[in-house]
Amino acid sequence: MAMVIRSLFNAVIGFAAFWVTKIAAITSVVFTVELLTSGRLVPLELMPGWAQDVSWVLPFRWAFSFPIEALIGPISTAEMLRGLALQVSWVLGICVLLRLVWRRGVRRYSAVGG
Repeated sequence: MAMVIRSLFNAVIGFAAFWVTKIAAITSVVFTVELLTSGRLVPLELMPGWAQDVSWVLPFRWAFSFPIEALIGPISTAEMLRGLALQVSWVLGICVLLRLVWRRGVRRYSAVGG
């Protein structure tokens, strides 16, 4: 599910191209936030409390940190089920967002170039 979350989220960002011709700045900001809140750059346990709280409400923790924690453990069954439920929630939520962005983007689409 972690890869599904990441793929769907990247698709939503890619669909921003319906509104913006240069998407590099958006992807750079998202990548930076992803590095900081996923535990890839700095382990989440070493982050301040507020940063850990932020990581719980963004999808990046569930796409990177949680699968690693689940594999190397120890993790309780309750924590595993909670993490899996949050992953499913993110997949469903991003699917809804993706559908919304796609519908609005297709209506707004205009070609660039000559």
